[in-house]
Amino acid sequence: MRVAGRSRPALSLEARVVLLVAGTGGAAWAVGTAWAAWHGRRHARPATPEAPALATALVLGCRPGPRLSRRVMGAVALWQRGLAQRIVISGRGEAEAGVALAVEQGIPRGALVAEPHARTTLENLTLSRDLLGSSPVWLVTDDWHMARALWLAEVAGVHARPAPVRAAWTARLIAREGLSVVKTAVAI
Repeated sequence: MRVAGRSRPALSLEARVVLLVAGTGGAAWAVGTAWAAWHGRRHARPATPEAPALATALVLGCRPGPRLSRRVMGAVALWQRGLAQRIVISGRGEAEAGVALAVEQGIPRGALVAEPHARTTLENLTLSRDLLGSSPVWLVTDDWHMARALWLAEVAGVHARPAPVRAAWTARLIAREGLSVVKTAVAI
């Protein structure tokens, strides 16, 4: 109920997700987790050689460490195979670390672009969109993350092809991705 002259503050996205998951007895999380696992397996195929050349590889950032290294190395492999002419690495804190790793692997600095502001997958895509230009885009991320990343790429207007990197499918990561699917569905 509204009191004259006062409005209720809107619930945060996190609060709406918690209410949805709690209100459905966890069913929303279970459905999100099943969706992430099913679609993640469907998009876990490696990049194919008949894919477009002169493309840009977009690396979706994550904390610097083994996961980011795997993703950057996936983009480096595309560049070395002649399937990408540029590599854009997106993420706050991750972009610089990823660029440094790519340079260590012999990628020329002129072929690398850092997008250092994104904090979420959707921000990776929206903030990188202008940097990608009109060339085809390889989306480089972990295989378990690829389905949601492709979904968000479509939402952001980025026409991307999957270039998943193999990663361990741990229960913790799949559960986290399931919650992220629910959060994404509520947010968009």
